Amino acid sequence: MDAQKETLLYSAPFSAEEKQSKCSRSQDDVAPQHECSARCSRLSSSCDSFFVGNSWPKSSYQSSDSTCRICQTLAGGRKSVFATAFNTHYRIPEYTASAITRDPDLPEQDRPSSSLWDRVQLGLCGKKVHDTLYDRCDNVETDKWGVTRMSDIWKASGTRCRLSNPSFDDLQESHCGDCQGLDSDYSGCGTTFNRGHINPNSINNKDADVQDGTFSMINVAPQDDDFNQCVWQPYECAVGRKADEVYKNAVRAGSNSKTLYVITGTKLGQQTTWMKGRVAIPGYFWKALCYPGDENAGLRPFGVGFYGPNIDCSKMTSLPLDQFEAWLYDGADEHLFPGSVCAGSVDNWDGLDDYVAEIAHDCRNEHIQDTCESEWRDKRCGTALAVKPQQTAMKETKCSRHQDDVAPQHKCSARCSRLSSSCDSFFVGNSWPKSSFQTSDSTCRICQTLAGGRNSVFATAFNTHYRIPEYTASAITRDPDLPEQDRPSSSLWDRVQMGLCGKKVHDTLYDRCDEVETDRWGVTRMSDIWKASGTRCRLSNPSFDDLQESDCGDCQGLDSDYSGCGTTFNRGHINPNSINNKDADVQDGTFSMINVAPQDDDFNQCVWQPYECAVGRKADEVYKNAVRAGSNSKALYVITGTKLGQQTTWMKGRVAIPGYFWKALCYPGDESAGLRPFGVGFYGPNIDCSKMTSLPLEKFEAWLYDGADEHLFPGSVCAGPVDNWEGLDDYVAEIAHDCRNEHIQDTCESEWRDKRCGTSG
Repeated sequence: MDAQKETLLYSAPFSAEEKQSKCSRSQDDVAPQHECSARCSRLSSSCDSFFVGNSWPKSSYQSSDSTCRICQTLAGGRKSVFATAFNTHYRIPEYTASAITRDPDLPEQDRPSSSLWDRVQLGLCGKKVHDTLYDRCDNVETDKWGVTRMSDIWKASGTRCRLSNPSFDDLQESHCGDCQGLDSDYSGCGTTFNRGHINPNSINNKDADVQDGTFSMINVAPQDDDFNQCVWQPYECAVGRKADEVYKNAVRAGSNSKTLYVITGTKLGQQTTWMKGRVAIPGYFWKALCYPGDENAGLRPFGVGFYGPNIDCSKMTSLPLDQFEAWLYDGADEHLFPGSVCAGSVDNWDGLDDYVAEIAHDCRNEHIQDTCESEWRDKRCGTALAVKPQQTAMKETKCSRHQDDVAPQHKCSARCSRLSSSCDSFFVGNSWPKSSFQTSDSTCRICQTLAGGRNSVFATAFNTHYRIPEYTASAITRDPDLPEQDRPSSSLWDRVQMGLCGKKVHDTLYDRCDEVETDRWGVTRMSDIWKASGTRCRLSNPSFDDLQESDCGDCQGLDSDYSGCGTTFNRGHINPNSINNKDADVQDGTFSMINVAPQDDDFNQCVWQPYECAVGRKADEVYKNAVRAGSNSKALYVITGTKLGQQTTWMKGRVAIPGYFWKALCYPGDESAGLRPFGVGFYGPNIDCSKMTSLPLEKFEAWLYDGADEHLFPGSVCAGPVDNWEGLDDYVAEIAHDCRNEHIQDTCESEWRDKRCGTSG
């Protein structure tokens, strides 16, 4: 088998130059995060008037020091024009917040000049900029200023101070662009990505200052030109008209509730690419509205959210506010308007999509009409308007559809609180690192046990909302003198994590099985209860199977969720069976519904499995090298997990199908014995004909955490620079055939698969 060709099946490097373009490529200019945070700390974030309820809600981004909360001002002015949660790592807004009050008696302003784009958020510029301006422009202090250009400085200082060597443009390029995007980042890319306003210009055209402030590099993100002009813009137009309607209705009712609260933002996609290597290109643009109403005046509160993928020929999805928030926060219990009426049940803006279809033509200027309503675009995109009704947002099948069975989160959290999370031996350094999932009460940290046993076999951060693991952690010690166990029976999949079952299960077992207490038990089936209770207690009306279905599956997946879907999605082990086959208890414990997620069958068998085989062989090598060196450092620490994709679909409407599977290794080494520490991470999309990407550990963590400064092995040597497992992809290509059984060889190495996937072996 051609090893070079096989490597191509598994390895998809980030930095392949032939796949990059000027306007969309890998990141190559990383923000100095500590410096950006220091600059941000000087800027005001006190502008509650732009929020209804509590200010500064959580965004969809990972919580990190990269988020800079800014009350946007013009140059040195004190008037805030809107609020921006700006991400200095990605150099785009996470969201903006504004309070839209559109008095019909006020005139609409003309669109400002596009020359305003050359301004910078001066407060995010470096010290040299402020020192130079102070020295040369009559001691003007600019380190807390907002969006600024040179003429603003002349106005504030009262002088026509001139800068040269360096010029103001030179200062911008060299000392402002490290923590924010610049106009030059977008230059030359307009036919691919527009300067996409987050807080739009048009809806703010009743207030010249606010409208002016929207032309700012902290209010813009790269937006696909077709999506911006043909799809997004009519929805923004509809929001403006809704704000007009809100004001008029309030006046008519004699109410002061004339303001529509709007939050507009971005959400990252599956894999982030970067405009000119510097500015992140978001996966989605979205907008959410809240009108708090005035019940005394007969004005009912309402809300809505809508979003669209940031791609050519995109389609919009509009949702009631609570459902939109579930999409935005990937199921976490968060709200965009916390502390307000819109954090509860409010009316939906029904008919939004139909309304947009009705007004789209009138909202566009003649040039945009010619482009967006052309036969050429209709034929290319297969749609005239690109509105995606909610009910057709996803092609549904039995095994992949929208969620229709939501976990009772408070109950799940209460059950989880009884389970032990003290199992530090599975971690090197600090236990329970952060996962890639949104931080929420859905994360249940479990030291996995067998039935009522006390011996923990591995650690699992299990998400009860998604009903899949976020990750598992294990310490792999493969003594060659211990025999390998046979693979356990697949009948073990019918077990449940008993501690996550409801009270009715435990009460029934206590009453009928000799007072056995099971509310803290691990992975269990009926025979385990017989063994613990010393009786052959029988359950009927309800049976044990009935109890599992009705009172265990609310907080975890069940074997029945996967039944009938095996040709599409396998029961994908997170902590694998094979690498643990030196310890019967651990191996047994891997056959558990809290150690499994739906995994594409081709990806599992043909792509993922050879990498797991390679990790097992590496653990063998680690042990042998340690024995040879007379060292006790014989364990390879492994964390394996899932990461959500752009839009989560659900196995039978109940169990989330992850976008990626990933694995990270840390060997802490023993320098005194000549054993160097090393680490590596690899991941693959959970799709047919997938390809793997392996990376040095620090680069893998940057992918996993979307650039946030987090580590999988905090408090250990692997949280710093360590050796990479060089040659992993080539090694996998070499051993893949031997790692597969005959049936899998026939499937994965067939000419039919090679032709279908465009790869070899």
